[in-house]
Amino acid sequence: MVAAAIEIAMRKPTVGDFSSLRHDVTEMRGWWRNRVSRTLLVFMLATFGSAAGTYLGGFRILVSWQASLTQHLGSPTDAGELLAAKAAELPNQRPKPLVFLF
Repeated sequence: MVAAAIEIAMRKPTVGDFSSLRHDVTEMRGWWRNRVSRTLLVFMLATFGSAAGTYLGGFRILVSWQASLTQHLGSPTDAGELLAAKAAELPNQRPKPLVFLF
């Protein structure tokens, strides 16, 4: 959204751009030549690029996290057994009630 706002600020659309919009979007070169369609194009490409980077980066983080966890704890079943053993070692305590002072 910021990229589209900067595009509008740098290349302000005119009335002629709006009136020729229907004709310009019928060909590939017109999408970049018309200032209104260029703003839409910048907005869409920036949004798709950001979404792709977020999903790919998140996937890589999860894969790296899983590999690191497997390396430190062993197989996923070993990790589950380890967590169950740690939970069994914890004392069985009730949580303290929250007291609000008004």
